[in-house]
Amino acid sequence: MSKAGQPWRYDPERTLLASPLVWLCVAVPLVAAVGLAGAIAVNDAPALDWTSEGYAAFVRAFQVPLGVLALISLLVTLIASHHNSAQ
Repeated sequence: MSKAGQPWRYDPERTLLASPLVWLCVAVPLVAAVGLAGAIAVNDAPALDWTSEGYAAFVRAFQVPLGVLALISLLVTLIASHHNSAQ
């Protein structure tokens, strides 16, 4: 099958930021984190409190969406490492 028929296939000839796989690894966790954060904000959002206790409550409530966002850097780092070794 030709490369034109496989748009998500890894192509070392492209630059890293031109690779659709990189953008897929950014978009999927980003959409998932926004969806999770929205669900938490609608159902169980802590009150706004600009103290250290309020910050701790925010982090405790939104730890799963923040963790999903942290996955973006790991996934892109893995792809970048593979991209560098394939070139």
